[in-house]
Amino acid sequence: MNQVNAKRRLDIGKNRKRLNSRIQTIRFFGRQQRVVRGHRDGGRIGLEEPEKNDGNFRSLLRYRTNSGDNDLKDQLMSNGGRNMNTSSFIQNELINTFGHLIQSKIMINVRKSIFYSVLADETTDIIQIEQFSLCVRYIEDQSYKLKKIS
Repeated sequence: MNQVNAKRRLDIGKNRKRLNSRIQTIRFFGRQQRVVRGHRDGGRIGLEEPEKNDGNFRSLLRYRTNSGDNDLKDQLMSNGGRNMNTSSFIQNELINTFGHLIQSKIMINVRKSIFYSVLADETTDIIQIEQFSLCVRYIEDQSYKLKKIS
């Protein structure tokens, strides 16, 4: 039983390390407020530049492999299509996780604040889909700076 647990912990550590480059890539695009995916971003990621743009995420991973990230290169070249962790599903999971972390941090800051306001608005766009926007403003606890999150 101890060997099984040790093997499982080793696998978990290895998988976390493998996901790190994907997580850092998604984080980079979030910080830069850039689009992650393109129109054609399915399948295996090759090291050579494709004829057509295959999206920012895949391009940055390719750039990282060509710039010396040998761990990432080995992962992308040796794993099957299902184990590369580059699918749109994985990307969405990482983006949603970052979103939840950011929302949690905002909620902690708003709860600590003495003054805050919430503004909500809803409108219907041209194809009759309702769009909801939410804006939160609060005074930072220590510096008394006004923060606006929308």
